Amino acid sequence: MNLFPVDFRPAIPIRMVLVGLVLVGLAAFPPAARAQIVNIESILTGQPRSGVQGALQLGFNLQRGNTEYRELEGNGIVRWRTGAHLLQLVAGGSYRTARSRKVSDNAMGHLRYGLFLSDHLRFEAFAQLQRDAFVRLRRRLLVGAGLRTALFSRPVTDPEGAELERRFDLGLIVMHEAEELQGGLSTDGWRGSILLSIGWGVTADIFFGTQIYLQPLLGRRGDYRMLGDGSVQIRLLGPLSLQTGFRVVHDSRPPAGVKNTDLALRNTLAIVF
Repeated sequence: MNLFPVDFRPAIPIRMVLVGLVLVGLAAFPPAARAQIVNIESILTGQPRSGVQGALQLGFNLQRGNTEYRELEGNGIVRWRTGAHLLQLVAGGSYRTARSRKVSDNAMGHLRYGLFLSDHLRFEAFAQLQRDAFVRLRRRLLVGAGLRTALFSRPVTDPEGAELERRFDLGLIVMHEAEELQGGLSTDGWRGSILLSIGWGVTADIFFGTQIYLQPLLGRRGDYRMLGDGSVQIRLLGPLSLQTGFRVVHDSRPPAGVKNTDLALRNTLAIVF
């Protein structure tokens, strides 16, 4: 489904209300915190369609006065589907300084292949490399594979004739994790990954998405990571959209000196092509 068709209609009242709420949230909350789990679905919403799709999110934050900081962040995805085959490439990162001190520095790359076995089931395999200086993570490499199925899928047509996507997906993946922390400590093991994903088109211009990831370390009881993402994406003009999302990240056994849970509200402008 193309969430941002070429023909552009004047803004509707409900969309302007949501835009206002997003801007209030932008002023009231800080940028997103670090995340141990990468959620590629929040960058480009909607199900893959034939051909090439992509999205680019860029953000620059600057503040001077009693609180001073500079932050640059960006995420991008390119998605290519031909027949039953799907290839997705994702890259992103952020860098932030406060009073001339570095307070955020992370980056990641993600490559994923999908094979559609039917309209509601696909096989997926992926490799991911990431680092995050402020959780003492020098390098983490993930390689995994599994299945994803649509538990509920029902496209609907709104009164203006636009097709809206509404679906609920379940994903199950087994992956090998190898990580190296600052100080030379290295670990490796196998994790499961359970994904619950909801996509809900409200109008042709407004799309809600929610993803919940649970990743337990296999064979080690009580060691797990969890991420919850909820977002609304609002088309502003042509390919330009505004997205805001609430994120909860939890690591039951983080590195020494790192807190278990992060909460954040993230606001970005995105260009979808």
